[in-house]
Amino acid sequence: MNKIEWKHYYNIGVPEIDEQHKKLTDMINELIVARNEGKEEEVFGKILKSLVEYTQVHFSSEEKHMKQYNYPGLVEHQHQHKALIGQ
Repeated sequence: MNKIEWKHYYNIGVPEIDEQHKKLTDMINELIVARNEGKEEEVFGKILKSLVEYTQVHFSSEEKHMKQYNYPGLVEHQHQHKALIGQ
């Protein structure tokens, strides 16, 4: 499986959110590398735990920015976040 290559057009123009998206991508890439190297059992649990924790931080930050800029899809986005966290 190939790692995700960050493209400049993935940026949304909010530096804090863009950096968080990059960090999330890096964490997903760690999972991909572990899988490719056959080290799933060694590191998946640790990486997944970190990914889930950081995702919650990111969702909170993202929602804060959406509220600040009166994003019209905020409520729907919050529902999506809650659904993902609940999985």
